[in-house]
Amino acid sequence: MNMDKKTIVVDMDNDYLKALMKSFHQFLIEECTGSINAELRLAEKLKAAKLLHHEEILELRKRPYFGRFNAGNVELIFKAKE
Repeated sequence: MNMDKKTIVVDMDNDYLKALMKSFHQFLIEECTGSINAELRLAEKLKAAKLLHHEEILELRKRPYFGRFNAGNVELIFKAKE
C-alpha cells in the first residue's frame, strides 16, 4: 500500500467546482428529507454543470495531476480566497 498521499489544492473560485458542490449539497438535503429520485436530479445537475462550465473544466485539466493519479492516494484541500 502506498502511503505517500498527493495533496491537491482546489481553488473554490472555479465556477464548475462551485456548481458541483451546490448540486451535491442539494442532493444531500433531498436524500435526508426522503425525496424520491434525488439521485436522478443530481445526475442531471452534474450534466448541466459540465456543459455550462466547459472552460473551467479545461482549466482544471491543465494541471499536471488531474487524470493521472490513484484516487485513493489523494487528499483534496479546498482553498477559498481570503
